[in-house]
Amino acid sequence: MSIETYLRSHIVSLLLCVLSIIATYFLVRVLDAAGNAALLIALMQALFLIVAGLFNWFSGRRFWEGLVEIADAPANEVLSLASNVVEPEFAEGIIVKRALDNTTHAANAMVGSLNAGQNDYREFIESWVHEIKTPLAAANLMIENYSDPRLRPLCAELDRIGSYVEQALFYARSGSVENDYLIRDVSVDSMVKEAVKSRASELIAANISVELSGLGQPSPSVPCDPKWVVFVIGQLIDNAVRYRYIGQERSASISFSAHALDLKTANECVVLQIRDNGCGIPSADIGRVFEKGFTGENGRSRKKSTGLGLYLAHVLCEKMGLSVAIESIYGSWTCVSITFPRLKP
Repeated sequence: MSIETYLRSHIVSLLLCVLSIIATYFLVRVLDAAGNAALLIALMQALFLIVAGLFNWFSGRRFWEGLVEIADAPANEVLSLASNVVEPEFAEGIIVKRALDNTTHAANAMVGSLNAGQNDYREFIESWVHEIKTPLAAANLMIENYSDPRLRPLCAELDRIGSYVEQALFYARSGSVENDYLIRDVSVDSMVKEAVKSRASELIAANISVELSGLGQPSPSVPCDPKWVVFVIGQLIDNAVRYRYIGQERSASISFSAHALDLKTANECVVLQIRDNGCGIPSADIGRVFEKGFTGENGRSRKKSTGLGLYLAHVLCEKMGLSVAIESIYGSWTCVSITFPRLKP
């Protein structure tokens, strides 16, 4: 900070100090006394200093209040608040504002660079997924043409690869659902059947029976993007297959049901429930199953879990304005509920 800038920003304080000195000099000359004169001189000096302090406080009050607001703001609001700080008129504030603007500019540039990198990565993943689908489809077609039962395990593994590829695609898109989201009125029954059909080979291989009678006739309709919802249901089916019950006491099954709640009210909605009679979730894990990468006790014991299925289901439902909840009794069953708001007649 140059001396010129400092003096210019404190010009009022300097003038008041000069006036205080001049006034003190003349008062002492005129009064030529020790008692009351000295008290009067002290009071006048104090008055000038108070006025100077008040002026400095008022001139910088809005600027410093803006900085305090930034200091107390949540992280996601800091940059926008920093951009709106008022321009100060005093030297220290001018330097702080310049530093703040420079920091904000650098942070915005960094965020822009990160967003561009994420967009490039997402576009690469989407392109890669579309390219990999071609050889996967060709491999499945060749296996079907040979009609050799010994190749069925290979076909099942190719289906698993296809499922993971689909998961990678939706994971890459999960940060920008709004860019690829088309809402229309769709029956719950049609979405469930499409998801079940896409997982038919896995369900058959795992000997899991499917119960659809709970969807109702006619099945309720909900406003949503069916492509994203079918993917979410598919992830829940994958979980039911992965953590199915293996034993002699009961046969593995998965059931779907849908029902409307709070009809003709502001809270009107449709709840889709996906229930399986698999191994269930331990009570210690139930609160964390939607966390990214969390596999829990079941995932560690079966060693096939990625910890992404339920995480993606939760993230996508949240971005679509749906709510998802899970209940379970360890060793007995698991039930996932997806709530679709604003039911249309």
